[in-house]
Amino acid sequence: MYHLRYPLLGLDIVARKARRQLVVQCLTMGSTDVYPYTDGLTLDDRAALTRSDRPHVAFIEHRLQDDPTNWWIPNHAAMEAMLRSAGLRIASHPGHEMYLCEPDPAAADRLEWQTPEYRSALGLET
Repeated sequence: MYHLRYPLLGLDIVARKARRQLVVQCLTMGSTDVYPYTDGLTLDDRAALTRSDRPHVAFIEHRLQDDPTNWWIPNHAAMEAMLRSAGLRIASHPGHEMYLCEPDPAAADRLEWQTPEYRSALGLET
């Protein structure tokens, strides 16, 4: 994930191909705590957005570890949120910074609004 310039698009592409399971490994930063309140924030909730257990992603402008293909480093909460936003359910964590995922049938309706944007990003007819 951290080597992808467009990580959510890459995740969307792979998630739509996953039939049973998908194993995702990603370098993460900071705490493994996850704040459970992820829906319904308003512009007045900016303090909640700065919590260390909320989804955060660091952008790498030049290089990390002398590697120009490192672009992003999410925290654990962001990684889980990105997986959910791609329509996946996290079944387990088989190792550090590893996520065993399954397609989440309950996410189908939520993902429907993303289809035109997804198809456009891939250069497909909408």
